[in-house]
Amino acid sequence: MLLSCTVCIQLASAQYLRTDGTNSMTNHLNIDMPVSYSSIELKSNIGSFIDFHSSMTSDFDGRIIWNLNNSGEFKIYGRTRFDDDVLASGKLELQGTNGLRMTASNSDPNDFMIIKPNINVSTLNPGPTIVAAQITNRHFGHLVVDIGANDSHDSFAIRTDSDYNGEVDNIAMTVKPSGNVLIGKTSQSNTSYKLDVSGKVRANEIIVNTDGADYVFEESYKLKSLREVETFINENNHLPGIPSAPEMQEQGMSVGELNTKLLEKIEELTLHTINQQKEIEELKSKQASYADLESRLEELTLSMIEMKKENQELNIKHKNIENEKK
Repeated sequence: MLLSCTVCIQLASAQYLRTDGTNSMTNHLNIDMPVSYSSIELKSNIGSFIDFHSSMTSDFDGRIIWNLNNSGEFKIYGRTRFDDDVLASGKLELQGTNGLRMTASNSDPNDFMIIKPNINVSTLNPGPTIVAAQITNRHFGHLVVDIGANDSHDSFAIRTDSDYNGEVDNIAMTVKPSGNVLIGKTSQSNTSYKLDVSGKVRANEIIVNTDGADYVFEESYKLKSLREVETFINENNHLPGIPSAPEMQEQGMSVGELNTKLLEKIEELTLHTINQQKEIEELKSKQASYADLESRLEELTLSMIEMKKENQELNIKHKNIENEKK
């Protein structure tokens, strides 16, 4: 049956418009059910199809299929768009706990990504709220989020409900087009920082790549004497080569640079300690020499005393012999 005009059909409840596939419609089909709901029901043993054509001679450009070969799946072939030009709020709404599953191909069912609106996260110790939304990526290897930008102010942002009242009111983290990550802030005064945090940072371990301070042990390095260091401290109230406290408070200081400077001072102190040890050993050596000389002097003094006694005894014997001769 060929219909060349808009067809308006009023059907009672539970009545159907049946077709055998031989008729074609060239205009609109309006179903008006003022008493009950309006519906179009497609029934088939192997699946229900609705095909969409861009011209009278083309094969289908889009297709909607339900329950093909009893799969229980609803499939849409072709590009799909949900817009709010006609409806008050254009949106795709899925109800249920299984979420939205997107597959790469029918050949490998393990290649998929699932977005679930409600999962139990009690094992993560989240507090009184134990449900969360979830994005699961399987077998793809990577999860890529592409963010287009109009200028440097655009960003990818994570917003949170800071006062737990159900309204999103806080931008917790942003990623700028440059790749800079901002936490606790939305703008940078110095864009050279790849990670910019407004607030305290706590970590079990931080590894910073530095060049070290082995240059202190080079023969060409000019090691300041302790007297020179003392003079500098008295004049500037901080160590040579280390920024003052006001400079650190105003400008900050690189962790790697600070570690290098502190290591430099430790190595300088090590060299001073080695030199002082050498001086101590030299003094001990001189002290030992003085003790040896003192011991020898004491032995010589005792020898001289003995010799003096022997000389006195000889003199007495000599006098006695002289007296006997008389």
